[in-house]
Amino acid sequence: MQQGVCVVQRELLEQLREITEEERRILNGEAEVDRDLYTSGSDFTIDSNKMLEEGKLIAIRTHTRFVHFPLHRHNYVEVLYVCEGTLTNVIDGKQVIVRKGELLFLNQFTHHEILPAGQEDIAINFIILPEFFDRITKGFGRKESGHLSFRAKKTEVEKKLNLCYHFDKYRSF
Repeated sequence: MQQGVCVVQRELLEQLREITEEERRILNGEAEVDRDLYTSGSDFTIDSNKMLEEGKLIAIRTHTRFVHFPLHRHNYVEVLYVCEGTLTNVIDGKQVIVRKGELLFLNQFTHHEILPAGQEDIAINFIILPEFFDRITKGFGRKESGHLSFRAKKTEVEKKLNLCYHFDKYRSF
């Protein structure tokens, strides 16, 4: 059984390592992120309408490598998981290095940028609408998610904290 799991993991990693069409364009000389893929607005707020199929609350996509993602934010919650290598985010001027097996949770509208990832830096982005958390917490018999509020309307404290959580093997902030 264990050997079968390893084969599946290797096959999945090989699929995730494949160069996407967007990455191919970057490698062919487009030095910047194509903002039209991510947003319609003048500011760089990545729009869930461009990232999720209509009616879906969650989408999963590989993180785009080989390019600096300039300062941006999302109108959804993003969970980043690193499958191989590392991925470096810059949040409030601090580098947050997410390593293999680690998660980074970014609340809605958290400003951050991402340094270029190499070919062996494989990460997955979970794009999650806040309504998802409302639905699952109703299943627990609660109206709120407890420790974190992922709603678009943040309290003043949440706005000041710019909620972001990095879970690694050694610490969290």
